[in-house]
Amino acid sequence: HWPYAWAASSPSQVDDEYNIEKRGQLYIEALKQVDQQVNKLLQTLQKYGYLDNSLLILLSDHGEALYLPGSRQTDPLAYQGPGASTFADYLQRKTSTALEMSVGHGSDLLSADQYHCLLAFKIYEHNRVRTTPKIINTRVALIDLAPTIFAFLGITNQHADGFPLLNAIQRNEQLPERAFIMESGMLPNQFLTREKTRELGKKFFAIEPYNGQLHLRKDKIANLDKEKLYAIIEGDWVLALYPDDGGYIPVTLHLNDG
Repeated sequence: HWPYAWAASSPSQVDDEYNIEKRGQLYIEALKQVDQQVNKLLQTLQKYGYLDNSLLILLSDHGEALYLPGSRQTDPLAYQGPGASTFADYLQRKTSTALEMSVGHGSDLLSADQYHCLLAFKIYEHNRVRTTPKIINTRVALIDLAPTIFAFLGITNQHADGFPLLNAIQRNEQLPERAFIMESGMLPNQFLTREKTRELGKKFFAIEPYNGQLHLRKDKIANLDKEKLYAIIEGDWVLALYPDDGGYIPVTLHLNDG
């Protein structure tokens, strides 16, 4: 995720990190680096026999929106009513973004690109892949990983909040449709500049004098919680709450048509 830089990035590449119109190429270059790193990791696991009998899980962090049309799923023609839009006005006041364009990483719960994760499984038995490639479209969540691992290990007496995915992976068993509660990361709805980043850093973080480590200021955690977005997602519907000067603006969205 942003700033899409790694050790070999040149100063000229990272110089545009705050320019939302110029992030695309940096993002593509970062993806290429990730592909190479995953490839090296898998080759190493294979070389040392860690894939002989195993459940391999590949999980990404959540997604990214690059301020492109459609990056916030609210379609102005479908969403906008005949009167003034409280939400569109809010976006202009708080974020300087357009109704149908979002930017960030886990910062906007009406931008589905930002909370989609890559989740993939392979099961190896005697150094051979035992899973058949397929796509499971039913929505799942991080809470499903622990019960899936327990099921693979044959552990049945462990309580976990999620649902085991093993039968769906191995035998195409239908998964239940569920509703999920979501919340954004810290400091959502920000159009960051170098100056604003420094300002927010000083406001919410401190450096421990005895070890030099950076940490969140405890007296500011409540303020951060008030800035977060909250939502529930079920089927194709999202109900999101956007914080606005002590209250919340509720927004309903149908993901299929905006």
